[in-house]
Amino acid sequence: HETAARERRSRRRQGGHGQDQGLES
Repeated sequence: HETAARERRSRRRQGGHGQDQGLES
C-alpha cells in the first residue's frame, strides 16, 4: 500500500528509529 511508503518517509524525517538512522549514516 502507498501508505506504507509514506510512513517510511515520515520516519526518515523524524529519525527516531535507529533503522532509518543506520541507513542514512
